[in-house]
Amino acid sequence: MIWTRVYANRRGASDPLARDISQDVVVQMISRPPLDLQDTSARGYMRRIIRRMIAWADMQSLVAELTGLTNVEASQTGPLTAAERQEQLSAVWRAICELSTAERAVFPLRYGQGLTFAEIAKITDRPEKTVWVSHHRALKKMRRKLSRFFV
Repeated sequence: MIWTRVYANRRGASDPLARDISQDVVVQMISRPPLDLQDTSARGYMRRIIRRMIAWADMQSLVAELTGLTNVEASQTGPLTAAERQEQLSAVWRAICELSTAERAVFPLRYGQGLTFAEIAKITDRPEKTVWVSHHRALKKMRRKLSRFFV
């Protein structure tokens, strides 16, 4: 369990998130062990789970940041406002999922980690102009799909 927490920390997860991911990985290994291990170690399988969980957490925090929804705000609002925010959150999530892979890859790096287009271009091994175009095309699509919330 310590290895999973250290690996999650190295992959960029905060300490509380790394602890949660570590516990989830162990539970997942117990409840749904891999059927086809390539070697005697399950670390490769666990690495994939950890990377997937970190990406999921990054995307959830990005969606929450884009919609302005936080747990504190949700607990202090009435049921109607909470329902509206939940609808908005799910619409943003659907809009992000409908983006192409190239467009979707830019969002967590740009807004979640605050990287510049040049840094994203280095990470994704694509020209900076292509990253910029992907980002702006994705923003345009998102604005079009979410325009009913921002009238």
